[in-house]
This record gives sequence, structure tokens and C-alpha cells, in this order.
Amino acid sequence: MTAGLGAVQSVSSVLYHTCVVLRSGTVECWGLTTRGQTDVPADLTGVRAIAVGFRHSCALFSGIADGQAVNGSVTCWGGDETNQAPADLPPAQAIDAGPIVTCALLFNDTLRCWGDPQDSDFLALIPPSDMRNVVAISVGFSHACALVRYEAGDASTVRVVECWGDNSDGQTDVPADLTDVVEVRAGGLHSCARLVGGSVRCWGLPALATVPTDLTPPGVQALAIAVGGYRSCALLSTGTFSCWGEEVYDYIPGWTDADVGPACT
Repeated sequence: MTAGLGAVQSVSSVLYHTCVVLRSGTVECWGLTTRGQTDVPADLTGVRAIAVGFRHSCALFSGIADGQAVNGSVTCWGGDETNQAPADLPPAQAIDAGPIVTCALLFNDTLRCWGDPQDSDFLALIPPSDMRNVVAISVGFSHACALVRYEAGDASTVRVVECWGDNSDGQTDVPADLTDVVEVRAGGLHSCARLVGGSVRCWGLPALATVPTDLTPPGVQALAIAVGGYRSCALLSTGTFSCWGEEVYDYIPGWTDADVGPACT
């Protein structure tokens, strides 16, 4: 990690590496770099969002670079050719990445995803071809979720969560009564949603999807959520974080708290 990063605008992290976008529009990455995933291109500027997969990283541009309008363009580094943004990718308003696919939310509110077609889970992670009016996208380890806008019968709009991909632990079984969603996140074996009132609901593997009953007591709201392979965290209106899930080292022989750090509170 680079000392004295400065003002951070956004961050994206996966198991072995992390990248941040600074307010200057530049990017810093650190961690495992066996496939070049932390080798940020030297001329990378004008970045407003970042997404990292296991072997690669991608940046979403905003503004002008090298005299050319690049608002909404995407560039990726690390991994192999299947991890790179397609040459015909239209301008995007958001991006997210996982170990298998990377997805861009386009300005026409549809999704475009790419990755290694030889991977056995690739096709299952491609969103339904008729998906429209997408508001947000979150790519997990082997499943993905989107927040989709639908027109209600009374001329109002509702936001519905749709998930697809691996469902071995119920991570794509969106609760039928899930409503008023403002944010959705796909993790490893579970998914979580943040609701209008600031509460959080999760589904999937019970050990990961069981939200603490005291997460949002009266007067406290979740302002944002992050979902990983084994833990989930919420940024609360009190200015603190609260996290829940399983200890990483329970799944990695020989790892202890000294390796992964203490649980967040």
C-alpha cells in the first residue's frame, strides 16, 4: 500500500488486492500482483470508479483524457485477454467485477458482461437477455444481482432485486417480500440488500446471511453495505461500521486473526 494516499473517492477490494480512486482521478492498487492486477497503467487519469476481480482491475472514466472525450469508457489491466473490456463496449455508467465476469451498466440501463467463456460458470453469470431498466449491478464470486426498475400499475415505479448464477446456498433466492431496496450486493454464498428505512436484509448461506438483530436499533440506519466472501459490513449513521459473518481463517488452514485482522465493530 502506498503511504499517504490522500483523499480517497472510492475503493474496491477482493481477496488478494485492493484499488482506490483518489479525488485527483488517479488510481492506486496494492496486494497480490501475479497477473498484473495491481500494475496501474502509468497514464491512467480521469477515473471516477474502480472494480477489481481476482486477476484483474477495471477503471471507469469520466471527463477528458489525451484530448479525447472518454466519459463512460472502461479500461482493464491484469489477467488475460478475456478480462479486458471489449473494444465495442458502449459508454458505461457503472462497473463491477468478480472472479469470473466483469459487468458494465450502460447508459441505456442494460448490462454488458464479459469474461472467460471456457469457465464452467461463465454462461450462468451472463444476465438474462431481456433484462432492462437496470439501476445497479453487483457481481459476486459465482452469482450476480441487479436492482431493476419496473413500472407499477398506479404509474409509479418500484425497484426489484433480481439475481442469477450459482444458487447452491440460496444466494439467488431473493425473498418474495423484499421491497423498498436502494442498494444490493452479491458476495460469495450470500447476497444483501439495504432498504429505504436503513435496515439490511440478507439471504443465502445462513452463517453469512444472518444479520445481527441489533444492527440498526431505533434512530440508527445503514448508509451503505459491503458484502464479501465470508463477511458483510454496514456503514451506520452513527459514523461507525458493524460487520458480521464467518472468520476467514476458519476456511484457510493455518490462518489466524494476526493474518486477517480483527472483526470490525
